[in-house]
Amino acid sequence: LNKNQIKFVNIKISFVKNVILKPRKIICILKSKNKILLGSLDLTLSLILRKNCHFNEARKINIGILTENDNLIIFQDFTDLVWTLNFWKTCMRLPSLLLPVQFVLKTLKRIVVKNSVVNSLCYGSNLAINGISAIEENIQKAEYVLILTQRKEIIAIGEITFNSKIMLKCSKGNIVILRNIIMNKNFYPKKWKWGSRTSLQKLSNSLKTHFF
Repeated sequence: LNKNQIKFVNIKISFVKNVILKPRKIICILKSKNKILLGSLDLTLSLILRKNCHFNEARKINIGILTENDNLIIFQDFTDLVWTLNFWKTCMRLPSLLLPVQFVLKTLKRIVVKNSVVNSLCYGSNLAINGISAIEENIQKAEYVLILTQRKEIIAIGEITFNSKIMLKCSKGNIVILRNIIMNKNFYPKKWKWGSRTSLQKLSNSLKTHFF
């Protein structure tokens, strides 16, 4: 086995259900937390079972809170919607087919930040403890959270580095590492380097250059 084959063998699958056995065929549902390459699944099964396996078809039936039965649509409905928008210039069926971003992110726990921090987060800086205005309870370490403004506008999605109980005792340091930024830049005014500490540093530097 080479390194790539060993990497495929170490796939961790949570459970396998609804197994249907047919002559030389297996139909089942797989669930995995880590990212796997389904195209290489035949190689993995052939290495485990020591037989020739061929991967025929795969379909994602659950992505986060989106399921195949409740929220997903077929591509033909989407093409019909585009045609009606181009021909009739109306979008009556648009709210029923396309879901907003807030629907996908409604299960994440939330952190509300100050208005002076919003633009710096849009430029990619991590969230410090001084910029937090409110936070939900029972947030665990390495959990994905939703960062909001005081007007409940979505800024970004980040990974938290401390528990919520430890976070209340901290006085400085980065709390959330940003993973995906949603809000556009310069939507809020620039507020960094306007604090008391930076203003004192600028004043001391100006006095040093003026007198010395």
